[in-house]
Amino acid sequence: MSTSGEIESFFEIDEIRTELTKGPEFYTLDEIAKMLRLSYITMYRLVEIGDIAASKVAGRWRITKSALQHYLESRHPFNMED
Repeated sequence: MSTSGEIESFFEIDEIRTELTKGPEFYTLDEIAKMLRLSYITMYRLVEIGDIAASKVAGRWRITKSALQHYLESRHPFNMED
């Protein structure tokens, strides 16, 4: 049985997938935080503990589309199937 939260999560993930098909190849922590509705600090911590792969470019963290997709699949695999 699905809960309202699971259904909402599915649609949020679907919206993010759509955004990723149109968006740039690299994102800042702030951009991903807004997309996932998380704080910048939470995103920073996810990068620091290795949950999301990121690289520093010119002193700022950058996350690739594929790294974000991998993170989303690991958190919500049922939402990412094509």
